[in-house]
Amino acid sequence: MSRKIVQLSICSLLAITILISLSGCSGAKALPTLRARRISTIATKCKDLFTAEVNAWNAKDAEALRQIYADDIVHIDGSLLFKGIDAVSEMAREMMTGPYQGKVGQVYISKDGCVDAWHMWGIYGFTQDHPGTEFDLLQFKGGKISYWRVFYDQHFFRSGFGKSNYINNDLLSRFASAWSVGNTDALLSLYSAEATLEDTLFGFSITGQEALKTYIDKFFAKSPGASWELIYPFAERQGSSQPGNNSLASQGGIFAIKIKDASGNPCVIEAVIILTPDDEGKFFAQQVFYNASTLIGCGWAK
Repeated sequence: MSRKIVQLSICSLLAITILISLSGCSGAKALPTLRARRISTIATKCKDLFTAEVNAWNAKDAEALRQIYADDIVHIDGSLLFKGIDAVSEMAREMMTGPYQGKVGQVYISKDGCVDAWHMWGIYGFTQDHPGTEFDLLQFKGGKISYWRVFYDQHFFRSGFGKSNYINNDLLSRFASAWSVGNTDALLSLYSAEATLEDTLFGFSITGQEALKTYIDKFFAKSPGASWELIYPFAERQGSSQPGNNSLASQGGIFAIKIKDASGNPCVIEAVIILTPDDEGKFFAQQVFYNASTLIGCGWAK
């Protein structure tokens, strides 16, 4: 074999090695494609149970809630905590004395629970045309609601609670901007060293920066060039009831994640993100929930 051929072979081998190396750096495995039937089933289960709950409240039937809430239900409303069906039913019975009415909004799912939007009027001066919206984080056990944690929109805080500074729009917008840039290191700087992240629909329940980096890289591989937009913020009233956080309330919102589908057409995935900041403003907890129909529509579930 001539020296020229050997040199060409070596160069070719080096080129292939470099390409493989580069591919390994920028070609992280993407988040998996979900099964559409499975996530549709989760969404239907959540919507049906949530609808039964809203209907019972509209009918002012506290006893009917015993068929919807688990015996050991835990209800968190900021620092207000009710444990057990008797305590929650009594709380409901007192609230049902007013002219309260509500309707079911959109639901956002994870593997083990969901977040729903509950539009309310007849209280705090809310009207059907201009309701207050409560966002409920629900978990289930035995076909009933076993965990119920409450967040509120700005209308609730201003008209219902007389406060305007619970929702940190700057924090939520900064989160969306960082995810839109697509820089893993910049994103990691927003999280505490022992931050936890739950995106159970895609199989993640993780802690720490290395695990976060893996998740972020997989998300970027799934949606290169995606941009995030905060479209509806909410927050809980207080943060003192949350483990590890003695002062700051969790913040959340509906986000539009603008991507391109497999055909290159613009597409939007809607997600609810719940973020818990520490005293330094870094996130030490994040939970992710999705609008099932947008996952299917954009091809992330088939």
